Amino acid sequence: MTISKEFLTDLKEKFEKVQKALQQENKVDDPESNRNPCDECYDVLNESLEYVLGALDGLDNSSEDFACYELIKGYIYKELGRLDVVLNRSSTAVGHLSHSLEVLKDRQQDPNAVIHCVAALTELGLNAANQKKNVDARQHLETAEKLYKDFKATGETPVTIFEFLSSSDDIEKREGRVELGKLYTLVTYYLAQVLSHLDETEKSAVYCHITLKRLLEADNYNAIDWALNAATLSQYYLTPNRFTEARHVLAAATHMLLEYEKKMVTPEMSFDEEQAVQETFNHRFADIARCWTKYALTLLIESRERLMSDDTTPRSPPVLPGYQFTTLQLPPYEVTDKYCLTFEDARQVYHFAMKWIERSKQYYNAQLEATEYAVIISDEADLYKVLAFFEEDPQIQCKYYKKRADLLEHIISLLNPTYYLMICRQAWYDAAMSYSTMMDTKMDILKATEDPTPHQRKKINTLSEKAINHLKSLINSFNEKSSIPDDEMHIYLCAHFYIGRLFYKVLTPDRKQQLKNLRNSYRYYEKFVLLCEENKEAGSRLKAEVGVCKEMLSLLPVKIENLVKEIEEAEMGTV
Repeated sequence: MTISKEFLTDLKEKFEKVQKALQQENKVDDPESNRNPCDECYDVLNESLEYVLGALDGLDNSSEDFACYELIKGYIYKELGRLDVVLNRSSTAVGHLSHSLEVLKDRQQDPNAVIHCVAALTELGLNAANQKKNVDARQHLETAEKLYKDFKATGETPVTIFEFLSSSDDIEKREGRVELGKLYTLVTYYLAQVLSHLDETEKSAVYCHITLKRLLEADNYNAIDWALNAATLSQYYLTPNRFTEARHVLAAATHMLLEYEKKMVTPEMSFDEEQAVQETFNHRFADIARCWTKYALTLLIESRERLMSDDTTPRSPPVLPGYQFTTLQLPPYEVTDKYCLTFEDARQVYHFAMKWIERSKQYYNAQLEATEYAVIISDEADLYKVLAFFEEDPQIQCKYYKKRADLLEHIISLLNPTYYLMICRQAWYDAAMSYSTMMDTKMDILKATEDPTPHQRKKINTLSEKAINHLKSLINSFNEKSSIPDDEMHIYLCAHFYIGRLFYKVLTPDRKQQLKNLRNSYRYYEKFVLLCEENKEAGSRLKAEVGVCKEMLSLLPVKIENLVKEIEEAEMGTV
């Protein structure tokens, strides 16, 4: 090869300058200038490209010098494309990156070129993803993955551009494997996101797990980012009931943050820097705490559904092979990954969840984070609902539902419906259902009593009244003249059904009050059926309730008529 060592050294220095500037991305070094460092890199690369194109002119295609210049040309086009992606020059990026791949198309398995080809494909994938062209992004990234795997199978050592431009005496160690490995980690990271946008959540989770593992093995990660991504992955695992995998990645996320906490504050930090670091840690640890709450709540709910179901099919898929982060020394697990069968099982999971709820509230408090605080309180209320299922004593069940109702009413009292209407609507509905369940439970207890005492009637009627008031608040929050969103139509319809049911169940010896309640019951049942007929899609999900209402609408007029006669006869008898 006749290319001078001085020229190669000069190129190496220029490319190193570009690499350094790219690490700074769009930061402007000189406040007096609007010129971006990336623009200077553009000049450096274009100057180098112009020289290389000139040198190629007239060279024999089969010569060693031609192959060397072509490789450098392919690298420069790749770097120009990379700069374009950073600067959001999408169409120009595609042109440069595609040109790089065209130049190197016959050398993709060449140790000197493979890094540049994988990098160009990765940048094409990122550029397409930035434009929300996720199908194109996936194609580029999967091509990059195949190229990486095919080359790795050869057992050869990839060469970086700086190693290529150096003399053999200058090379102290091979960085090619490390750089190619980092590139593949980027590929898996981007694939996880792209596949998620394409609603291929299972494949997305696989690539997310691969990315987390590779970052750990390479010891190349930001502890907080790694922990958050692991926690996010755990929430995916909960959907198909992969509790073993979800517990492990959450435990890994927790371990990562606790280890980070030990060394996050350094002596050279200012007070403000320390406060900022502590604030970030508190925020992210609260997010991990909320994920643990979701884990426990989902485990309890699925345990309940499993016990209620006659289906003997396993509710959890087989454990994924290689799901563990074996390089981490995790402490023993504090919560089970098995379904709860008894109240004692459920109670242990409940106490575990409550520990993390309290930790979440330390950051997400009612004064500063009202919305997120309300979601946490709602999760706590749901814990009492599912715990009541495992409790056999009806009286204790009622106590759990009362705690649930208290928490939901706390949300209602805390939030202004003007600004938090959807949260308030759900809280009104859930609180009403809690009081309705308590009323049903107490009425079941009273079935053994022929004549309830006034005190017992008052307690049941108080529960009914509270449920009705919450449901009326829910109904009144909608404007019937405006269309009701599909995702809220269900609870709007149900509110009418349950008010009709609640009025029918009120206990009173006063016949006039009974008549008033029966008429109210009829009115709400009738409105429910009418609304379901007008909103067929939402109504189709309430066929059983519609059937009950139609039956009641045929029975109630008879009851009302008989009650009217009884009242009239009683009044005539007193004359």
